[in-house]
Amino acid sequence: MQKQQAGKGKKLLNLRSKGKNEGGSTSEGSKQKKFLACTHCKRNTHSEKYSWWRPDAICGNCKQSGHITKVCKFKNSDPKPQQAHLVDEVDTQEEQFFAVTCFSINDLADTWLIDSGCTHHLCNDAGMFKTLDESYKSRIKVGNGEFLEVKGRESVNVQTSSGIKIIPDVLFIPEISQNLLSVGQMMEKNYSLQFKDHKCTIFDPSGEQVFCVKMKNRSFVVDWDKVSNHAYVSATQDISNLWHKRFGHFNQKGLSILKQKEMVEELPTLNGEIQLCETCQLGKQSRPPFPKGQAWRASQKLQLIHTDVCGPMKTASLCGNKYFILFIDDYTRMCWVYFIKFKSEVFTIFQTFKALVENQSDMLIKCLRFDNGTEYTSNQFLEFCNSRGIMHQYTTPYTPQQNGVCERKNRTVMEMARCLLLENKMPNKLWAEAVNTSVYLLNRLPTKALEDKTPYEGWNGVKPAVDHLRIFSSICYYHIAEPKRSKLDNKAQKGVLMGYGITTKGYRILCLQTEKVILSRDVKVNEAITWDWEHQKNMISDQPFTIQPQLVADESVDDFPVRGTRSLEDIHLRCNMTILEPTSYTEA
Repeated sequence: MQKQQAGKGKKLLNLRSKGKNEGGSTSEGSKQKKFLACTHCKRNTHSEKYSWWRPDAICGNCKQSGHITKVCKFKNSDPKPQQAHLVDEVDTQEEQFFAVTCFSINDLADTWLIDSGCTHHLCNDAGMFKTLDESYKSRIKVGNGEFLEVKGRESVNVQTSSGIKIIPDVLFIPEISQNLLSVGQMMEKNYSLQFKDHKCTIFDPSGEQVFCVKMKNRSFVVDWDKVSNHAYVSATQDISNLWHKRFGHFNQKGLSILKQKEMVEELPTLNGEIQLCETCQLGKQSRPPFPKGQAWRASQKLQLIHTDVCGPMKTASLCGNKYFILFIDDYTRMCWVYFIKFKSEVFTIFQTFKALVENQSDMLIKCLRFDNGTEYTSNQFLEFCNSRGIMHQYTTPYTPQQNGVCERKNRTVMEMARCLLLENKMPNKLWAEAVNTSVYLLNRLPTKALEDKTPYEGWNGVKPAVDHLRIFSSICYYHIAEPKRSKLDNKAQKGVLMGYGITTKGYRILCLQTEKVILSRDVKVNEAITWDWEHQKNMISDQPFTIQPQLVADESVDDFPVRGTRSLEDIHLRCNMTILEPTSYTEA
């Protein structure tokens, strides 16, 4: 049959040459006849049945199908008994893979060859596939020009000495005689191959050697019994995913420990690398930790200011405030606190703070970091920052860690204020005084952000004095100025220590009679006694605290009045004035 087809091809060639000699062909100056593009060679100078590369053509020289004798590559030499691995690149409009033809009589059909000529892994045994996707259809062209049908694609199971390995993305072609491993496909998976000293060494993406194949008959046959646990195709990944699901989506690192410590029996070797599991992401995803010690730090004052608003408090302060706002200098960690009734006051407070710190440091605020609160993102606030050249940094929504300096300061301030209030069971309406005292003290305490100095020293350049500090909420006695008392009135009044002045050098004292905070420098503090807010008395004394009655002079004694200490009615009573109204003109 092959001889008949070869003879038929020769007759056709003889007829075509005869036609040319007899003048049957077109003249030299005329145009050559055009045909439809040949499906075999894509030329339009002949019809498809006269193509030199048609599949049914049999070469008379090498006895192979796919071409005629005229274009045989072995025309001037003896044909080889075993065809070399060749790839013929032919442009086609259809999907096409380039592979090799293998006619080996020495190797078994289930062996695998490493080949650089094929673009995909190829397998001829359907039983080796884990699951076969038979809906995938395509064609490949081998070295002799013949097209082979692809009957499916999926992963292949390979039995090795260390267990079952998985080769992903393998094409199923029953017609090939050898299973092929594509060098190009392995390199796409970031594996590297080294051909040296008649050996082919394969390395995984991390650079570790996976296995080594010795050359045999000018080819590299893979011996799966000598393959290490690190399969070049990440073979253990599918097995790890399988057991990951069997153990209820337990973490893969824990499963690998289960095998390494031999806590269970008959568990295969698993890959301990963390793989992305969609089910675990949907059911167990957590927020990644924030890096420690890697945050950018300012190199000078006011280069970065952290700010945040804390509140609202359930109980208003003595002045009716429900919020407080903190400003922290990133370089020195100096902190300033302001109390507000509404968040709309933040813009005004920031203007006041900006004028204060820029005047003190002779520097300008360069960057302001805050959360996405509307008090900071208002057009008025942003336009002011833009006009002053202040860059504003926002935090990601629901990510207060990005403004961690201020958030942590808020927590530290509130914890100290809570302790100050709880120590003496003070009412919650004094929270503002406790917060103000906490900030005052924290500025004079060490912080990890500064080395061997306090925020106060970092900002002002001098070490703070602490000899004036007293216990919060201690009983104290503050001096009453002479114009505000009579000669026989008390010269001092009892109060409760509420903290320290910021702009003035003095103590903040709560007056028990008026519930107002006053500033005084002339204060004597008794730290051994604190005020019992529940029973309105001293903690040590059993007698309740009452206002001492002022000594009033006898009304019959006409003493010298003290200015500003007597009422108008008292003055009228002491004057010689008529008490009875006149009844007639004569009495008047």
